[in-house]
Amino acid sequence: KWRMQLRGGEAEDNVVELSPGVWKIVNESRSYDGGIVSVWTDITELKQQEQILRETEGRFSTAFHNSPLVMMILRLSDMSYLEVNTRFEELLGYPRLDVLNDDGLEVSILDDKEVEREIQSRLKRGQEVDEMEVVLRRKNGELFEALISADLIEIDGEQRVLLIAMDFSSHKRLERSLVEAKNEAELANRTKSEFLA
Repeated sequence: KWRMQLRGGEAEDNVVELSPGVWKIVNESRSYDGGIVSVWTDITELKQQEQILRETEGRFSTAFHNSPLVMMILRLSDMSYLEVNTRFEELLGYPRLDVLNDDGLEVSILDDKEVEREIQSRLKRGQEVDEMEVVLRRKNGELFEALISADLIEIDGEQRVLLIAMDFSSHKRLERSLVEAKNEAELANRTKSEFLA
């Protein structure tokens, strides 16, 4: 049940769910001769779209915050942090609220500011950043290698940066050890060949 009251003869909108999933906006106003004019507008489709949007935003939020990859949403104009996920906190050591409360301007995870400017410049030119190798700095000062990807997204009508980073240091260590093993094997093979020659 719903009840509508008119205040000072002005129209007042009321949203009414007539039955489960059926929504109407009711607008009533007084006519010059003292009658009441009622306009009912079906907004069921709008309410369904709002519900789908809420569910989609919920799924995105869950995926963003629980991703095994470091994820950040940045302001394109100054690359300040607007949102970071749990993995950001775990891997980089910065509490989320500390990063967001200082408007993200004091926190810099990229070891090289020139790299940050290059990322920003590429994005402003409409180019995405895909698997760029960079060095990141944890809060404690420790450096590690990472792969980052970034692209522009629109949030509330404004261009934002979605930046994703993956700790690449263990892969790089493995790569270096494989190269060293290969070099040692080639040296041993040359030494053997020279000895037998």
